[in-house]
Amino acid sequence: MRQLYYTLQTLIRGKGSNLIKIVSLGLGLAVSILIFSRQAFELNYDTCYKDHERLCLVKTVWHYNNEYHPSHITLGPVAGTIAENLPDEVESVTVTQQWWSNSAWFANERRFQTNAMTADSCFFATMGIDVVSGDPRELNNPEVVFISRELAGSMFADKNPIGQTVVYNKQMPMTVKGIFEDFPENSSFYGSGVVMSLATSFKHHWGYWGWGGGDSYMSFVRLRPGVQLDDVNTRIEKLAEQVRKSDDVFISLVPIRDYRMEFGISTMLSHEPSCQSYRRT
Repeated sequence: MRQLYYTLQTLIRGKGSNLIKIVSLGLGLAVSILIFSRQAFELNYDTCYKDHERLCLVKTVWHYNNEYHPSHITLGPVAGTIAENLPDEVESVTVTQQWWSNSAWFANERRFQTNAMTADSCFFATMGIDVVSGDPRELNNPEVVFISRELAGSMFADKNPIGQTVVYNKQMPMTVKGIFEDFPENSSFYGSGVVMSLATSFKHHWGYWGWGGGDSYMSFVRLRPGVQLDDVNTRIEKLAEQVRKSDDVFISLVPIRDYRMEFGISTMLSHEPSCQSYRRT
């Protein structure tokens, strides 16, 4: 009882400083919770795709100026070559370009701002993103786009977007052939409302496609169930000439969940979508 009495007396006499201590402790706990929550969000990035454990990104390490430069961009034919040579291990692959950050699109003379990309017909299946309507095989044709559900609602309200025309930068009309589910906030594609056909890129020569350069593509590989990534990377090493693994270029697959951490990308520094295009000089 005596100890309790002294404790109460101490608290009463120092109630001013006690309030400061309580407020400081509360603020410290609140900030800690925010930091840990944000860190958990960062570590959960790119796990939003279906069966994300089987989804990988092609990693390229360029060697020039006596230094190694890891990159998430690669040559256009790499993913297809991996799929052709490893049919028992690879379920599907896709290739994208990420040049159109915050681009302008027009529908019925109204302007909309969104990130855009080009992709092939295997994009949605490989990434594990649901298609709301439309046939992804339409992405084999030029001047074709798929738009996100949210963008479709903004552009056309209750009107069916399929078959409607949208214009890129007031210069290039394209036909809406499908709608896809919006990329979640913990996706590196978050904020991308337009997927243009890669065939459009080929038609208008938006980047070289071949083994001699044009290293401005992102490539994704979905492995078959039960396939071990280490085994696939061992096989890729043996495909030296086909995937252009030489003295200055090294290619491997990394899990999609490791993409942001491996390349030092964080939304704590920026809220802009991270899938950008970089060219090697």
